[in-house]
Amino acid sequence: MNIIVIGDSWGVGEWPADDEIRTKAIIDYELIEHKGLAQYLEEAGHTVINLSKGAETNDYSLWQTELYLQRISKNIDVVYVFQTRFHADIDVNEYAINTTFRDLLSRYNTEFLLNLSTIAVRYGVKIKLIGGNSDVYTYPNLEIDFPGVSVVCQSFQNLLIHQNSEPDFPLFSGDLQTPNMNRKNSDELDKFVLSCKDFDYVLEYIDRAANRNIELGKLRELMWPDGWHPNRAGHKLLFDHLTKNDKSLIINNTPKD
Repeated sequence: MNIIVIGDSWGVGEWPADDEIRTKAIIDYELIEHKGLAQYLEEAGHTVINLSKGAETNDYSLWQTELYLQRISKNIDVVYVFQTRFHADIDVNEYAINTTFRDLLSRYNTEFLLNLSTIAVRYGVKIKLIGGNSDVYTYPNLEIDFPGVSVVCQSFQNLLIHQNSEPDFPLFSGDLQTPNMNRKNSDELDKFVLSCKDFDYVLEYIDRAANRNIELGKLRELMWPDGWHPNRAGHKLLFDHLTKNDKSLIINNTPKD
C-alpha cells in the first residue's frame, strides 16, 4: 500500500535525548534515528511518506495532507493521522460563546472530523485516526457520519500505559497550554476555563491529565530517551496494535524491533 503518516512530534518517531540535536530534528527529519510507525510500515512492505513535524497542529495535518494529495500522481491508499492537542488551532472567543468546556471539545473535534472526511471523500483515501498527543473524540456512528474516516487507536498514550487503546476518560491534551498558542489566545483560554459552566469537569480533566503525564514519565522502556515521546519500542506497540486488527498491513515478515 501507499501510505501517508502525518501529525506532530508523536508521529515523527523516536526523538533524540540531546537538546541541540532534537531542536535541529524539527527541521531535519533525517536526524531522527528511528522513524517510528512509518519505519515499521516500510519494513512490513509498504511505501510510506512521513509528513509529521514536531510542534505542529491538527490544522497542519489537514492542509498538508490535502496539499500532498493534490500534487502527487500516484494513488494513496491510507493516511494515518496522529491527532494532537486542540487548543493551538482554535479561536477561543469563537468557540467558547455560551458553552461548556465539554461542548467546546465536542465542537472542535466534530469540525476536525468533518474536515478529514471531506479530504477522504474528495481524494478517495482512507483516513485512520490515532490519538497521539491527544486522544480521539469518538462518536457511536463515526464511520457513517464521517465517511472515509475511522479510529484505529483512540489513545496511544493509554495503550502505552495500560496496553488498552480505549481510555475510560478521554483526554485531548496533557495540559491546557501549548507552545503553538499566541499569548492572547492563551490568555483567553485561561479566562474561559476559569469561568466555564462545567468547571468541576475541568478540574477532573486537569487532574487526570497530570496523573497520565506522571504515568507516561515512568515508562522508561517505552518513552526513552527524551521522556516526552514514545521511542521505537513504543511505536512497535502501536504497530502491533494496528496489525492485530488489520492483517493486510503485514506483507513482509514481522518488522525488526
